[in-house]
Amino acid sequence: MRVHVLSERNSCSHLSWANNFDFEDVIASTCDATIISPHQYFAHTRWEPVTGRLRKGRYRKVVDRGAVGGDLLIVVAMGPPALRMLHAIPGWRREYSRVVAYVPDIYPPSESMLDDGIVRDLDALYVSYSQVVDRIQARVETPVRVMQQAADVLAGLPVRESRSVDVTAFGRLPHGVVAAMAKALTWPMSDRVGWWSPGTIPYSKTPQTDRAAFLSLLRASKATLCYRFEDSNPHQYRGVSPFTARWFEAAAAGVAIFGSQPSCPEASDPSMIQTVSLPLDGETAVGELLDLLDSSVPLENSRRNLQLACLHHDWRHRIAQILHDTDMQIPVKLNKEIERLKAMAPTRS
Repeated sequence: MRVHVLSERNSCSHLSWANNFDFEDVIASTCDATIISPHQYFAHTRWEPVTGRLRKGRYRKVVDRGAVGGDLLIVVAMGPPALRMLHAIPGWRREYSRVVAYVPDIYPPSESMLDDGIVRDLDALYVSYSQVVDRIQARVETPVRVMQQAADVLAGLPVRESRSVDVTAFGRLPHGVVAAMAKALTWPMSDRVGWWSPGTIPYSKTPQTDRAAFLSLLRASKATLCYRFEDSNPHQYRGVSPFTARWFEAAAAGVAIFGSQPSCPEASDPSMIQTVSLPLDGETAVGELLDLLDSSVPLENSRRNLQLACLHHDWRHRIAQILHDTDMQIPVKLNKEIERLKAMAPTRS
C-alpha cells in the first residue's frame, strides 16, 4: 500500500498549524507514508501573513513526477484555501486510487471558501467541527465526515510525574483572565509558577523548535486553561463551539484542563475530554483555580483525560478511521501502536 500525505509544512509557519504536522508525522511513521509539501513564495518570512492571503493558495508544482501517485493521498489543510495544494500535483485525481482531505478549521462563513471543483473530486472530506457538517454537505455531493482533532499521545508517554509549572494559558482566553493571572502569579505576589502566551503574532521562523518548547512547557504543567469559543471570542461566535487542538494536546500531556467545556454535541459523549469549569470573570476564575490546585481535582481530571486520550484521541485512532473508510488495510505497525496505547492508558482510581 502506497500512502502519501500532502502537507502545508513548507508553505505555512503558523504555530497553531503545528498539531497537523504531528498528525502527518504519525501517518508517515505508522503507514510508511511519504510527505509531499509544496512551497509558496515568502513562506516562513515576516511577509507570510500578508502574501498568503494575496496568493490565495498559489503553490509551486511538485517537480519530481516519480514522487507522486499511489493508493491513497491524504490532504491535510488547516483551512479551505489550502486545498489548492492539490494544484501542485497536475492530474492528482488520476495519480491516486483514493484521495481524502482533512480540513480541521472550517468555521462559518469560511465554508464558502471551499473549492467546489476540488471537493467534488475527493472521495471524502473530513472536518473536525460537527456543527458545520450539514451546511457543507448541503453544497457538495462528496461525503462529509466528522473527525475530531487529536494529539500524538504516544510521543509523550510516560507522562511526567514532577510538574514545576502550576498553570499555563495558551491562545484565546476570556477578557481579563490573563491580566488576573499576571496580577496573582507574578513574583513576589506569589510563589506559584504561571505562564501565558505573549501577545505576538503566531508565526515562527523555527516552528519545530518552538513546538518542542510548547510541548515541554505543557508537559511540565499541573493545569492549563481552555475556554470554549463563545467565551473567548464572543464577538465572532456563530454557533460553532468545537474542541480544538489545545484540549487534545493537554489531555495527551497529562495536564488538568480548566476553563469551559465546548457546547458541541459531542461534548456530552463519555469518551470526550472533560474540562473543570471556571468562571469568566478573571479574578474570580484565578482565585478558584489557585484553590483547586491544592485539591485532588487536577490529578483526577488529568488522569481521566489521559486515559481517554490513549483510548480514543491519539492520531493513530484517526488514521485507522480513514483507512477503514477508504477500505484500506491497516498496517501492522499502526495496529501495534494502538494496542500499546491501550496498554499504557492509566486506570482511574
